[in-house]
Amino acid sequence: MGYDFGDPRIVNEIPKEFENVEVSVLEPCPNVLQVIDNLSVGGAQRLLFAFADSTDPIMNFRVVALKASNSGLADELRAQGVDVSIVGIGKLKSIASWWRVFKMLKTAPEPVVHLHLTYSIILCAPIAKSIGKKVVVSLHNVRKSSQKTFTKQLLSWLEAIVLRRFVDYYIAVGNAVLDSNLDRMGAAPRQVILNVIPSPSEEGLSESAAQLRQSLDARPGDLVLLSTGRLTPQKDHLTMLSAFAQVLQALPNSWLWIAGEGASKPMLEEVAENLGVADRVLFLGVRSDVEVLNAASDIFVLSSAWEGLPLALLEAMAQGVPVVSTRVGDVPDVLPPNAGFLVDTYDPKSFSAAIIKLGQDDELRKSMARNCRQVSKRFVDLGVWKTKIIKTYLQVMSD
Repeated sequence: MGYDFGDPRIVNEIPKEFENVEVSVLEPCPNVLQVIDNLSVGGAQRLLFAFADSTDPIMNFRVVALKASNSGLADELRAQGVDVSIVGIGKLKSIASWWRVFKMLKTAPEPVVHLHLTYSIILCAPIAKSIGKKVVVSLHNVRKSSQKTFTKQLLSWLEAIVLRRFVDYYIAVGNAVLDSNLDRMGAAPRQVILNVIPSPSEEGLSESAAQLRQSLDARPGDLVLLSTGRLTPQKDHLTMLSAFAQVLQALPNSWLWIAGEGASKPMLEEVAENLGVADRVLFLGVRSDVEVLNAASDIFVLSSAWEGLPLALLEAMAQGVPVVSTRVGDVPDVLPPNAGFLVDTYDPKSFSAAIIKLGQDDELRKSMARNCRQVSKRFVDLGVWKTKIIKTYLQVMSD
C-alpha cells in the first residue's frame, strides 16, 4: 500500500519557507522541555536520541522523566550533552505527584512543553497551559478500541479530556495513529510527522554480525529470527512463541532471538519451556548493538497486538532485513508486499506460515531485503525531521 506522500496530513518535506535554507540559520527555535513518562527502553524514548543527534544551538531542549528507570537511557542522554532530570512521581491520584509536576513546570524556563505518553499528557498538559506555556503532544500509538481493566479505562478517559482541552499542537507518528485518535482531539492544529531513525552504518558490520552469530551458536545456514522491543502484552510474544514452535517443525535449524526486557519475561521463558523451544529461543535482554543484531539476522518478526510506527521495524528494514509482521498501526503503510509479509493479530498459524515461506526461499529473502533498504530511505533523514519539528514549535509560538 505505502504512504501517499501527497497526503496533506504528512509533513514529508522541508516546509516551503525553509527551502534552500540551512537549518543552522533558521529563526532560532524556542527552548523546549521534553517530558516523558519514563526512560525505559521504548520507541518514544528513543526518539529523544533523535533530538539529541540532530540538535544544535537552534533547538535547545531538556528532558524530564516523570518516573525513574534503571534502563541507563538517562545516562546515555547525558553523555550526549542533554540535561536530564527525574521528577519521581507516585500514583496519579497522589496530590504529591501533582505538586511535584507543578513545581517542575513552574520553575522551568522553557516556553514550550513537548509531551510524550499518557501520564505526561494527563499530569503536565493542564498545569502547563494554566501557567502560560505552549503544549505540544506527540501521539505514538493507535488508540485501542477497548481497555480491559478499570485503571486503563480511567487513564484513557482522563487522557481524552486533556487532549481535547489543553493542547496547542498534536503530532502523530503515522496516519493510523492520527485517525484512531481524531475523536479525542480538540480544535488545535495537527500533523503527521513520521518517525525517523539514524542512517544505518555499513563499515565493519558484516564482520561483527558474523562474530555475533558464532557467539550465539548460530551455524552457517541456520535461520535467525529477530524480535526487538519491550517484553509487554502489547508486543504479544505469546503469538510469536507459538508460531516459532510450528516453524521449528518445518525448519529445525531456526533460532529466535528476543532482545528487550519487561515484566512479561518470566512468563515468556516458562512458555518457551512448555512449548519445547527453550533451547532455540534466546532472551538477550536490553542490547546496545541492535544494528549488529539486525545485520546478523535473516528475518525480523513483529507480533504486536497494536502499534504506532515502530522504530524497531524501521531499523530492521534499513538494515535490509525482510519482515514478517502483524497488520497493526502504520505498519501496513510502511511495509509494501515486496518487502515482507503481513498477517492478522493473534494468529500463530498464519504467522508461522509466513515465516516458513520466507525461510525456505533464499532468493525471496534477498529480494525483500533490497526492497526494505529502498523503502527505509524515506525514514533516515534526521535533518529534515528536525526541521519539521522546528516548524511546529515556531508555529505554536506564533499563534
